[in-house]
Amino acid sequence: MDKFLEFYVQARPYGKIMLSYFQVVGALSFNFDINFPPLFTMLMSFVSSIVNLEFLNMMPVGCVMTTNYHHTLLVYTAIPFVAGVAMIVAYKMLRRKGRITASNTIFGWLLFMMFLILPSVSTKILNTFACRDFDGSYGSFLKVDYSIDCASAEHKMYELYAQVCVIIYPLGIPLFYVWLLHRARKKLDPGQKHMEGRYGMEKGMKRAIEERERFEEEQLEIRSLAFLYDSYEPKYYWFEVVETLRKLMLSGGLVLLDPGSLSQVIISIFICLASIRIFSGCEPYIEYKVDVFMEMSQWQIFFVMFAALLIRVDEMIGDDTNLKKKKIFDVILLGTQCLAPAVLVLMILLKGKDIIKKLASRVKSGSRMGDESEGAEESGMQLTEFKGGVVVFGQRPSEFEGENPMANPLAKGSTKKTSRAMKVDSKNGLLAVAKKTSQAMKVDSKNGLIE
Repeated sequence: MDKFLEFYVQARPYGKIMLSYFQVVGALSFNFDINFPPLFTMLMSFVSSIVNLEFLNMMPVGCVMTTNYHHTLLVYTAIPFVAGVAMIVAYKMLRRKGRITASNTIFGWLLFMMFLILPSVSTKILNTFACRDFDGSYGSFLKVDYSIDCASAEHKMYELYAQVCVIIYPLGIPLFYVWLLHRARKKLDPGQKHMEGRYGMEKGMKRAIEERERFEEEQLEIRSLAFLYDSYEPKYYWFEVVETLRKLMLSGGLVLLDPGSLSQVIISIFICLASIRIFSGCEPYIEYKVDVFMEMSQWQIFFVMFAALLIRVDEMIGDDTNLKKKKIFDVILLGTQCLAPAVLVLMILLKGKDIIKKLASRVKSGSRMGDESEGAEESGMQLTEFKGGVVVFGQRPSEFEGENPMANPLAKGSTKKTSRAMKVDSKNGLLAVAKKTSQAMKVDSKNGLIE
């Protein structure tokens, strides 16, 4: 069980990176108002509907009742809010009862829910303000639902509701992260930069992590924030805020950048390149391979945006050789997006194979230890504990009662002792078998011992 828990902790940053990647890429077609090649569009639409929790699109709600985008906005904003309030209430109640571990678990799920819903909910909120003006006297209609007139009194009311939601979600959640991390900053970063200056980069980081773990043991409440900081180096404990802002700018933020224009694509490319430079310059994760994986996923986002730029220019030129219809372009675009997922799957398989090997080795070792103990019992030997934490196999003392101590190799004061010793590791309770011979001797065959 410990191995699987260790695997989960190690795999969590990779999972968060992949979720963030699909949340951004899955929404680019809609945000750019661009039709990507069919194979790429089909795959990304399927994955996006899962990671962005597009559960209403999977249900035939329209067959039961008439709905529009206003109803969708209400559902996607109200359900997470109610669930979040319920989690906070449960967290407070468990804390008052002294159940710290359970309260930490509830709060961790709350942070995970915020991580999961923020890009998609923020996009839906900001789409409420994205209207399209039509020529003539047709008026202005909502881009995501042409049945909604942006000049209507009903839509104006929903715009007010969306403004409140902006404060709660795209502004409120990052500020909530900042508040939580700032309160615990002295525990989350016990002075890594100072330690690096004194002991060197690697040793300084290791000492800072050990110090942070010590604070976690002393104050278990800190672990409630583990989802936000435990993948990062102590000096970059705040970096989840940067990652959250990056996702917001590359998802919901694109809705505000003149949707459907060439400038929107170009600005998004600059934002993507700037984030790549920040992450590659800081290398905030504890493990360097996670930094590399993060950079790889961001380069994949850049390739999708560059493809969007090519398609946009192709549409403006009006060339007959439409890139969207070229299969080779579709295959290349899809292939570049499979690199990071393929690396992640390979790492999971290799790690899983390693865990299985270690578990099998532990089972085999335990079986061998049991066989040796049974063999000792059958040959009239028993485990006898001596001072110093050493346990030896020897004959039962009852068989030597009344005999000369010198004839008993296990008697007190004897200088003739040959035994197989098992040292007890007080830390993990394991027994390591070691052969111990205190003095070379010839053993009388009457004693029944093996020389």
